[in-house]
Amino acid sequence: MSGNAEPNKVTNTGQLVPETILKRRHDLDELNAKHAANAIKNPRRSRKIFSKKPIKVTRPDKIIIRARSQKNHTKRFNRVLKKGMQKRASEKLLKKTKVIQAMSKDEKDREVTYSSNSVGAPLLFAIRVRGKNGTPRQVNRTLVHLHLKEPNMGIFLKNTKSTFTMLQLVDPYVIYGVPSKQTVMDLMKRRGHVVVEGERVPLSDNTVIEKALGEEFGIICVEDLVEEITSPSSTFNKVAKILSPFNLASIRTKFQKNTLDDQDGKEYGDIG
Repeated sequence: MSGNAEPNKVTNTGQLVPETILKRRHDLDELNAKHAANAIKNPRRSRKIFSKKPIKVTRPDKIIIRARSQKNHTKRFNRVLKKGMQKRASEKLLKKTKVIQAMSKDEKDREVTYSSNSVGAPLLFAIRVRGKNGTPRQVNRTLVHLHLKEPNMGIFLKNTKSTFTMLQLVDPYVIYGVPSKQTVMDLMKRRGHVVVEGERVPLSDNTVIEKALGEEFGIICVEDLVEEITSPSSTFNKVAKILSPFNLASIRTKFQKNTLDDQDGKEYGDIG
């Protein structure tokens, strides 16, 4: 054999193995060794493990916006706590008129007078409209004290001076007004829950109401409960404490939540 001959391997049978096959075997041996090393590190055969929750990336400008919002709301909270509401609030009952357009040509447009605030009303219904992002600690404590821990939670409140002051402190985070008797009835039937022995039980029938409120307050049906809520008495706070906060549906779409600011296209505060 000359010096330029290719270095082929001789097998046990005396046949020469081509160099390409030897290189292929060598590459396969390296690949198998790499897989074995990865199998020791990751027992799941080197499969990529994806978490169920997607990774959420927060941009720096959003962090800055939340920090500024938290700072501004803290200043507002302290100012209202010291001086009271100055712009949006009023100590007098305000009346406004709006024009309702006619549905047909035979009818005429009519003006309707309504109350634009809830001054002097015995009952209020408050709904939280903003989340926890950028919420100051003082505001969050006040919302928790009002049993409005999560967005779209609603609760009935007796209109007292202390309650109205707390609502004014968290004015940008809630929307509140005077509910009608029909609205209270619909809420009780569709979203009403009571807390019985630490469990949240829906108001599916009158037996649940009688078991929770009948012995102590004499309330045995939904109509009695609505009457007690709409005409607050000395037992209102005890009855409202047994009622669980209402979990309402969001009025905003997913696109609006991700794109628009919290206050864009939305009312807040006292709407009467």
